[in-house]
Parts: sequence; structure tokens; C-alpha cells
Amino acid sequence: GRARSRSAMEAATKALEALNKSDINELRVFNKPPNLVKFVMEAVCLLLGAKTDWASAKQVLGDTNFLKKLQDYDKDRISESLMKKLKEYIDHPEFIPDLVATQSKVCRSMCMWVRAIDSYAVTFRIVDPKRKKVAAAEKELGEVMAVLRQKQQNLAEVEADIARLEATYDASVAEKASLEATMALCSARLGRAGRLTMALGDEQVRWEHSIKTLGEQLVNLIGDVLIAAACMAYLGAFTSSYREELTSLWTKQLTDLKIPA
Repeated sequence: GRARSRSAMEAATKALEALNKSDINELRVFNKPPNLVKFVMEAVCLLLGAKTDWASAKQVLGDTNFLKKLQDYDKDRISESLMKKLKEYIDHPEFIPDLVATQSKVCRSMCMWVRAIDSYAVTFRIVDPKRKKVAAAEKELGEVMAVLRQKQQNLAEVEADIARLEATYDASVAEKASLEATMALCSARLGRAGRLTMALGDEQVRWEHSIKTLGEQLVNLIGDVLIAAACMAYLGAFTSSYREELTSLWTKQLTDLKIPA
């Protein structure tokens, strides 16, 4: 798995760090290298993009940056075709660090490095698609969450609008109830006012009649008082028929004098 691949890579890197220039020169002096040394260096040359013959291997070993190239190797970009070629070495029964160490301890470190690179590349090919799937899923989740947050915001705005509308409705209902109560009170007052107006109308007729009667009586008051005084003073000894005759006479005389009676 990834942990085992990482552990192998760390071990191989430490083994490479333990090598120095004299260790590398130890390999370069071989004109006819042992089989496993030649075999390991072929795999190293393959990964570095060099020819796999020993002459090319000696040139690779002569590069002053050789060890740094191994340590900084871009193990994330190994092609499928290179992996297939490398598999021929990895699957070889003698491509084992401890076996290689019997011929060269320096090559043992390089064998460890080649195997670690292969292990990492194989694991990377398994893990990378999964990692991409996870990244794609996380991206999709992020987009879905963004949409969800927008929907939640829209929902919150709608709920706020509903709350405002409900508050407006409640206020309208309260105002309607208040207006209905006011209308009922006004209607009751109007009814009482109507009844009072009708009562006052009847009373007005009676008052107008009384005023008219009193006016007439007031106009005739002087004449009536004169006749009443005359009757009391002079008619006590006369018969009723003579009294009426005298009263009619006095009334006529008052009328002639333009004194109402």
C-alpha cells in the first residue's frame, strides 16, 4: 500500500544519501562488471533515459550530479511503457538488494532505489485515479454545497418575506377589528341620534304650536285684559246675555281702535 511504498522510498533515499563519490568510482572502475552490478545499472540507466549498455552506465556514473538525480527523480511522471520495461528487471528473481550486495554494496542501495521507484509508481497508478476521483467528488460536493447555501439563503429570504407579510396581515386584521368596533360604536350612536332627532322633531312641532298660540295670545293680551277688567268692574249686575252683548260691543270698539282682543 501507500505506507509500505513510502517506507521503501525513505529507506532507499537514506541508502543513497549514505553513498559518496568514492563509492560511485568503485563501480566505474569495472571494465567487466559482475552480472548483478551490470543488471542493476541497466535498470538505473533505463529510468534515467540512457542506453542500457555498460559504456552508457559508466557515463551516467561519471555525472557529478548522479546521486542528486536519483534523489530528485520525478517518480510521478513514469510512463506506462517505461513501467513495462522496468517490470522485466523487478520480476527477475535475482533483482533483490541482499543478493546484489554479495557483488556490490553500492549497487545494493541502487537496487533498493529502483525497487522503491517501481513500488511508488505502481501505487501511484492505483492511488492517483482514486485521488482524482476524491478531488472530483470534493469539487462536486463543494458545488452542491454552494448551491445548497444559495438555496438556504433564498429560503431564509422567503421566510423573512413570509414573516413580514404575516406581520402586515396581523396588523391589517387588528386594524379591521378596530374599524369594525368604531363602526359599531358610530352605528349605535347614529341610531340613538336618529331616535333623538325623531323625538326632538315631534317636540319641535309641539313647541312651534305653543309659540304660535302664545304669540296670538300675546297679540290679544292688551285687549283681553281691558275687556276682562271692564267685565269685572261693570258687568257683575247684568244678565249673562247682556254681558255677552256688551263684551261683543267692546271687542268691536277695540278692533275699531286697532287694539287686538
